[in-house]
Amino acid sequence: MNRQEVVFVSILGVAHGIADCMAGWLLASLPYEMDLMEIARLVLIYNICGFLLQPAAGWVTDYLKIYKWATVFGLLCIAASLLMRNVHLYSVIVAGIGSSFFHVGGGGMAITFTKKKALGPGIFAAPGVLGLGIGGFLAIYAYEITTVCVTLAALLIVLVCFFPQQQSHHEKSIKPRESFLDGHDIIMLAIITAIALRSAIWLTMQSLYAGEVHTILFMAIAAGIGKLIGGIVADYVGWKNWVYFAATSAAILLTIERYHQIYLLIGVGLLQSTTPVLVVMIAQYIPKYPALCAGLTFGLAIVLGSIPYYLGWSQEMSSPLCIVALTMAMLVILWHPANIRKEIRK
Repeated sequence: MNRQEVVFVSILGVAHGIADCMAGWLLASLPYEMDLMEIARLVLIYNICGFLLQPAAGWVTDYLKIYKWATVFGLLCIAASLLMRNVHLYSVIVAGIGSSFFHVGGGGMAITFTKKKALGPGIFAAPGVLGLGIGGFLAIYAYEITTVCVTLAALLIVLVCFFPQQQSHHEKSIKPRESFLDGHDIIMLAIITAIALRSAIWLTMQSLYAGEVHTILFMAIAAGIGKLIGGIVADYVGWKNWVYFAATSAAILLTIERYHQIYLLIGVGLLQSTTPVLVVMIAQYIPKYPALCAGLTFGLAIVLGSIPYYLGWSQEMSSPLCIVALTMAMLVILWHPANIRKEIRK
């Protein structure tokens, strides 16, 4: 990546942080006097619009080649949702749709700028989880952020409008498609499953500290730092080396996190540091569809990883044995995909 591309991706990262901060604040500021079932319904609607729809939004973005404008549209929607937050249902739907298009547009551009490196996805992804944590924190303590965030979103929209229109990569994918579900697709499904397992561990750790606002915020900070470091380091030490080191170390630390908070934070950071590598792994298999790649990794895989959480299995999954088992399953699944660079060089 040259200096200009680093600047572009950094702007997208800041926009990601602001977008997720607004979304986190919107959801966490739903009135406490509302019925709990109504709040749960609104959160579910947001998750469907904001995560489950991402692959479809990504396909549309790739088909029309509108990466920049999908990003702008997403930011506009999320900012608008804050201005109409008193109409809870519509604001949540608009925020969710905006989140879908922002993530696939911005994520697609970050992947395209970075080409075959994890740095771009790392810079883009890192501020998102941090913004989400900060937004929730500010909402819980009743801080009003609408004016500031909408103003920042408007400035970022102007900056993004000056970006060059990105085209998807046109090099051939690693293998030609032989059938509807060939080895190419199976490997992508394996990587998505690995991301889902990582997400399941992350949500399990979050559920353990639900209600401990400061701890959740520290975890978000650690996760953001981890994603950034992962994007930087993985390109130098090798994707496979980093994923196996980071995930194994995270499993060890998260099994002893009860002894000291520092183990929890370092473990969370290492776990999330695998994200940029997993994103760029899929991007190498579908180089012509960067927005779809973003939708699969930032959307669909997260939804799959949240299933155990919504089924109420978090307590059982928080046992040291389960954490280790999930991590080992993730590493076994990634054994072949982690060698992708060797295939690319051939």
